[in-house]
Amino acid sequence: MKAPSALLARQPIFDRSLKVAGYEILFRADSGWLTQMASPDNLTAEVGIHALLDLGLDRIVGNRPVWINIPRNVLVSGIFEFFPPERVVLELLETIEADEEVLAAVRHARSLGFKIALDDFVLNSNTQDLVPLADYVKLDVLAFDEAGLRSAAAKLARPGLRLLAEKVETHACFQLATDLGCTLFQGYFFARPQLVECRRVHNNRLALLRVVAELQDEKSSIERIEELIRSDVGLSYRLMRYVNSAGIGTLAPIESLRHAIMTLGMERVRACVLVLMLTAYDDKPDELVTTSLVRARYCQLLCEFHGLDGKRGFLVGLLSAIDAFLDRTIESIVREMGLAEDLAVALISHEGELGLVLEAAIACERADWEGLAKSHYGNAPEDTYLAALSWSAQMQSSLAGP
Repeated sequence: MKAPSALLARQPIFDRSLKVAGYEILFRADSGWLTQMASPDNLTAEVGIHALLDLGLDRIVGNRPVWINIPRNVLVSGIFEFFPPERVVLELLETIEADEEVLAAVRHARSLGFKIALDDFVLNSNTQDLVPLADYVKLDVLAFDEAGLRSAAAKLARPGLRLLAEKVETHACFQLATDLGCTLFQGYFFARPQLVECRRVHNNRLALLRVVAELQDEKSSIERIEELIRSDVGLSYRLMRYVNSAGIGTLAPIESLRHAIMTLGMERVRACVLVLMLTAYDDKPDELVTTSLVRARYCQLLCEFHGLDGKRGFLVGLLSAIDAFLDRTIESIVREMGLAEDLAVALISHEGELGLVLEAAIACERADWEGLAKSHYGNAPEDTYLAALSWSAQMQSSLAGP
């Protein structure tokens, strides 16, 4: 019988400095199989194991640790032993109770070198015996008020146990969790702006925004684009460095900015400048750039699959988190850039064809399988998300500083 297929999403786990400490991998199994199985969680975990074995951990998460949800039957059956223990954190689902069979399986996993995390953890008589065997405990910050979160963190605190705050959606919540002793964090706070309406855009960033806006004008000349790019020395240098990289495959060294633009062509110049615009923000988490690039490529591929303009999908995906980069409202940024109406509506309210494509991309990113299934543009080849991840990694490598 053919193995079931799966959709995949990865969600970053941050440390206190907002560096990525690992990724949680989430899956959705083929719905036809789900109807034949008693437990969707069990099937999803098993499909995830096979998917990761087939795809390879490096392709999905690079060299970072991967956290994988493990239901009871996968734990006690030992299926997880296929994974390399130095790369994988076994995340025990909140439905698992600490009976003797489970405790024995956890001890065995630890003896093999696996790290253990307890997901959506609530301390009670059915779960307390798991705590001494855990390396990480995940606390759902939305499940507690502030007093309850403080109490839970205090009861769990012990040397060697790291607390992870999950579903952190605001920077204020991130700060509270940090104050309570959490050292790892999961949620979309990093992709949300800390709104400061009076903050000015730095000159070099404003120049990049102007180049981006100019690049959207089909009537814009090479001379005008060259003039704008030349106004930013850093952008000029990195663009020429990109063209000279091994990935471009030029036959002769690039000798001038005009030569670089002519060699790349306007479409590749547009993509390069857009990416360089995001990487100019040194005060933002690297994962914010990655998220924007993956969304951009994913939106482009979705558009092309559904017969829409891939270039416009790319732009919407790339600019979808620009408010977090600039710490301003998306409305004010869109007005400043002078984007076309359909692009503006897609970014501000996620409406129109491009807005729905963006919604589908975000649903996949967040493993919102129900939302993805309902989306008009949610259908795509299985490897679309992986292709977007791979493109993002290649683009960041090509544009990395010396």
